[in-house]
Amino acid sequence: MLKSLIRILDNKIMKNKFLLTILLVGGLLLFGCDKQPSDRLIIDVTGLEENTIKIIEFYSYNGKLLGSTEINHNGKKEFLPKWEEPQIVTIYEKKSRKKLLFVSEKGNVKVHLSLKNQLIDFEKSSVEYTKETENVKDFTFYKKKVTEFNDREAVLYKKWQKLLAKHKTPEALAKVRKPLDDAFGKFSDEKKNFFIDYVKNNTNLISQYIGLTDLRFYYKLKGLDEIFNRTPENLKKTVYFKDLKTKYNVIKNLSIGAIAPNIISKDVDGKDIDLYSLRGKYVLLDFWASWCSSCRKENPYVKKAYQKYKKKGLVIFAVSLDYPGKKKSWLKAIEKDGLQDFYHASLLKGWKDPAAKTYNLTGIPSPYLISPEGKILAKGYSLREEKLFKMLEKHLK
Repeated sequence: MLKSLIRILDNKIMKNKFLLTILLVGGLLLFGCDKQPSDRLIIDVTGLEENTIKIIEFYSYNGKLLGSTEINHNGKKEFLPKWEEPQIVTIYEKKSRKKLLFVSEKGNVKVHLSLKNQLIDFEKSSVEYTKETENVKDFTFYKKKVTEFNDREAVLYKKWQKLLAKHKTPEALAKVRKPLDDAFGKFSDEKKNFFIDYVKNNTNLISQYIGLTDLRFYYKLKGLDEIFNRTPENLKKTVYFKDLKTKYNVIKNLSIGAIAPNIISKDVDGKDIDLYSLRGKYVLLDFWASWCSSCRKENPYVKKAYQKYKKKGLVIFAVSLDYPGKKKSWLKAIEKDGLQDFYHASLLKGWKDPAAKTYNLTGIPSPYLISPEGKILAKGYSLREEKLFKMLEKHLK
């Protein structure tokens, strides 16, 4: 009888212990959830007029719209970003053409925006990070250096403006501009070398960002190879690494000896035209536009080259990056510059033309010399001005 009573009491004690354990674990889970950082991005706005809505737009490093959100009179918004994190995100005000950059990390960002006349006052706006992560530290250092460079560049630009105001003719300006030209050149080299050294000595999110922005014109296949070889596995998952890899593949496909990618477009009459239809001829592929002053200055050289080498099988495939609704401007430039004998193509989409992406265009004019077999023989500055004739003489024997 006594043993049975003891057994019953032991069972009750064990059940109570089990119940207590469940309660303790449950309580920890509940409190743990409360302490977990939110994945939401917090935006608060001051200066918003009553009964109005402010749309905040977020952009990536290459100007792509990542998303937007509406802020009402309450002046605060929390939302889950739909873009990949971490990355550097830009809030851009189109009317003022000013911007605010920040590191977008899950649950680590509070953006404080101050409005004036419904426009963002970036001098009074700020970004707050709940944790000082490595990305935040690296970005803070980068932003400080960029601000220093911008301030110094602004000083040089003011000096240039004063020089232009004082010496209004090209002849007068030519006599006094060299010291300032040298100062600009020295500053430009210093700025570029800083970014090059940073990428060489750091393997982080910011070094990838610099490779796609500040050094986007500098890196060739070799430089990108070096970045890839030093990148640890955890950084190979970032959006920047993916874009660097895409850029690498594009550059590789456009290297000397590679087959030039096809371009499918419309001619001046709106009919289909494509680059591959010119196989069997030497093709000077020339990206240009009627609005591009440098392109228009280059056109006499291209025209002269065509006249000189057309009997040796040279044709010009001129792809215009003119914008929607600007067909008349395109046709007028063709006539004015005397380019009627060229093959002309344009989708009238400006920089959104698929060919601009295929050929990784960052500026125009951008020429390519293509063999009858479709291989890239030369490209870029080696085909500009008088250098064009030397290159044609070399290949069109």
